[in-house]
Amino acid sequence: MSDASYKIVATTGNFAASVLDASAERPVLVDFWAPWCGPCRVLMPMLDRIADDYRGRFVLAKVNTD
Repeated sequence: MSDASYKIVATTGNFAASVLDASAERPVLVDFWAPWCGPCRVLMPMLDRIADDYRGRFVLAKVNTD
């Protein structure tokens, strides 16, 4: 499974399909973050590693709240 298939950038344009609809097939973890948020920036690499370790058993959807 390619990296792009289980790590996505969710936007207002694709949220329904990429997150809501996709959750019927497998779990979706949504990471709401902002560039100015220090804790968000610390958490993001950890979530990326977990998504890689699980190799597509869930989708990591990142939502920039700015």
